[in-house]
Amino acid sequence: MGGPIKFKQNLRLFEAITIIVGSMIGSGILLLPADMAELLPSPGMILLVLVAGALLTIVGALTFAELSAMFPRSGGQYHFLKEGLGRFWGYMFGWAQFWVIQTGIVAGVAVAFSRFLKYFVERLGGTMPGFEVQLTSKIAEGPCVVSNANGDCLQRLIQIDPITLPSWSMAFVAITVILFLAYINGRFSGAGGPIQNTATIAKVAGLGALVFIVFVLGSAFGKVAPDAFAGRDGDFTGGLEGTGLVIAFGGALALSLFAFDGWPQATYVAGEVRNAKRNLPLALIIGPLITSLIYIALAASYFYVISIDQAVQLGVDNARIAPEAAGAVLGVPGRDFISGVALVSVFGTVNGFILTAPRIFFAFARDGALLRNMAKTSKHGTPAWAIYFTAIWASLLVMTGGYQQLVTMVVFGIFLFYIPTALAHMRMRGVRWLGFKGTKRDVERPYKTPLYPFVPIVFLLASIFVVVSILLTSMAQALIALGLMAIGIPAYFAQRRYRDGSATRESDRADTEQA
Repeated sequence: MGGPIKFKQNLRLFEAITIIVGSMIGSGILLLPADMAELLPSPGMILLVLVAGALLTIVGALTFAELSAMFPRSGGQYHFLKEGLGRFWGYMFGWAQFWVIQTGIVAGVAVAFSRFLKYFVERLGGTMPGFEVQLTSKIAEGPCVVSNANGDCLQRLIQIDPITLPSWSMAFVAITVILFLAYINGRFSGAGGPIQNTATIAKVAGLGALVFIVFVLGSAFGKVAPDAFAGRDGDFTGGLEGTGLVIAFGGALALSLFAFDGWPQATYVAGEVRNAKRNLPLALIIGPLITSLIYIALAASYFYVISIDQAVQLGVDNARIAPEAAGAVLGVPGRDFISGVALVSVFGTVNGFILTAPRIFFAFARDGALLRNMAKTSKHGTPAWAIYFTAIWASLLVMTGGYQQLVTMVVFGIFLFYIPTALAHMRMRGVRWLGFKGTKRDVERPYKTPLYPFVPIVFLLASIFVVVSILLTSMAQALIALGLMAIGIPAYFAQRRYRDGSATRESDRADTEQA
């Protein structure tokens, strides 16, 4: 395995924050409020769900902040579970992250990029039906040089024939984005940070402009929806009550938490963050706060110009609610502008996950659980092999075409592993009345979670609620995810039996030196 490995510490506090914000703000908030409108009867309830999602995200971030300061190592949550609950839980986390969660997110968001690109393809006169793209350039036609007797042009001086991309062209676009960003992040140490900074600043500025367009220009031009913020029949709950209301709220909350997810990503590159014991907890607090404010403002702007019934129809049609909100005020120019912002937003999200996710698999491979090459760094100081294998598997997932199913499985897997992470936190620090004596009391804690143990307990209960909600509303996808993750159990025991002992000892020494 070689000697202890350390990544170059190229990431400042600013990059850590932009990794979080950039990973959180992707396609979710641009699409999901319309899907949430299918579950909930009023904009007020949708905004309430987003506020609840923001609070739970901050609770989770406060929990992770203490753990990241204790173990500022590349791989983040993998180390939290391994240190708090043992190698088995670390292994299962790494298994699920590679085969389902992180690569699934990369694949899904890259497909979302191709779907947003479809809008511009059609605006240029092309078509992008399903997985086939045909671009026809009209502006490139030059003067006629050969005509027939009727004056019909037979040949032009300059003419670009229709360009048809290969079949499965949406997948082709998505895979191209994945492989391009994998090459950049694998070849150039620190290159992912500037890309993330630029994309994050652009998307925050663009989405801030959307809020301005809707609230300021919408009021000035009289484009406000006649029943802005009104629910169906003027009813906040739309007649939902009891169990039905709880299930609908839980399903919408699961969607919102998918939009909010991405905040743990900075912990996966902890070994590359300068002064990680200080900067990681700060980033984990600042990043989700910024994103939460943006999300709530955006959702409010949507329903300022789009009624709940219109939002439901957008969800049914798989349309994009953010561009439609801008289009309601400024027409086609507004729709074009926000669609462009969406492209930048989704591009930045793909980059954020390709930058961070392979650090989990790097740590995982150093324990002998994946291909040994994934535990090596390149001469450029990056975990290049882990990045490239991540890109390859994500590309294969893209070609399955099961975007919606994959998203549901990803959310289920994410929150399933938040449950043992919250337990690991309490087990290491100790909660006497729960029977946790504190297995890591002697480990330095530069930052401590406030209101302990209330905060991790709320995080634990919220994660259980989301997992149960998905089981009730999307059992098939949840069972598929459980099946894929369960394969990791026999794999763990096989790996444990045949793992090279020297590799394990080197991994432990590397962990000690990184800390």
